[in-house]
Amino acid sequence: MVQQYSSNFFGVLSARAATPPSDASDLVSGNDHVFAAGETFNSASAGFVNVATNTLGVNSDTVQAGELLNFDYYRSNPVSNPASTSPPPRPDATIVGTDKAYADAINITIDQITDGEDVAVLLKLVNKTDSNDTTTTLLIANSASDYQSAGGGMKIVSIGTDDYDSAHYQIAGVQVMSSTEDVTGTGISLSTHGSVDLTATGMNYADTSDNDVFKIIKIDVITSTTINSDVDLNFAGQLIDGDADYANFDFDVHLEIDGVANLIGTPTQQTEAV
Repeated sequence: MVQQYSSNFFGVLSARAATPPSDASDLVSGNDHVFAAGETFNSASAGFVNVATNTLGVNSDTVQAGELLNFDYYRSNPVSNPASTSPPPRPDATIVGTDKAYADAINITIDQITDGEDVAVLLKLVNKTDSNDTTTTLLIANSASDYQSAGGGMKIVSIGTDDYDSAHYQIAGVQVMSSTEDVTGTGISLSTHGSVDLTATGMNYADTSDNDVFKIIKIDVITSTTINSDVDLNFAGQLIDGDADYANFDFDVHLEIDGVANLIGTPTQQTEAV
C-alpha cells in the first residue's frame, strides 16, 4: 500500500506473515534464526496490510506471531504502474523505484499492549554521505520505561535521534514485530540502550519470543529540512551617558546561512550631540 504524505515523501506499507501452525519458526533474520546487525526480518509468505479499520495490522487488525509490518520511504511513488490504484487488489504490483526518502525520528502509537510486553522495531539505516553504506539496528521495547502514555490505554514507542547513530545515518524504513519468536542474537533496549538477548523460548513479558499481540494505531514520521536563506537585520537607537550626551546608531547586519553563519555589518554615519 502506498500513501503520499507530501510532494516528495511516499510511504510504502507491506507485510509478511507466517503459515500456521508453524507461526514462530517461520520468522527468520537473513536466512536463519540468528539476527546480526545489517540483516532484515522475513517470514514464510506475503501478508496483506489491513487498513479497513482504525488500526494497521497484518492479515487482520493486529500484528502477532510470525508477522511483520514493513514501512519504507521514497521521494516518488515507487510502485509499478503508479497510475493504477486500489481497490481492487493489485497482486502484480512491485516496488521498482529506488529514490529513497529518509526520516530522523519515528513515533509508533500502539493499542492492546501492556507495559512490559514486547515491540521489536528494526531500523533500516542508510549513510548520509554514502547511500551504498547500509545497516540495521534492532530496538526492543519491553519495559514500562520504553513506552509513553497516549491516553485511553494506548502507548507510544518513540524513536529519536539518540536511539541510533544519527550522526552518520538516516532512517530509510522500519520493520515492526510483536516478538522475535525463534530468532536469537542481540538487540538494543530502547530506553537504556543496553544489550537485549533475544530468547528463542519463553512466555514471560521479558522474553522476546512470548507471542505478544498488539494493534498499530498510527506511525508518525519526523523529518528535518535544511533551508539556505539569507536574513537582513537593522539596528537603530541611541547611546546616552550620565549627563545626557548621546550618540545615534543605525547599522545593518546581513546574515548569510550557507552552512556557516557570516555576519557582515554595514554601519551608517553616526551623529553625536554637543
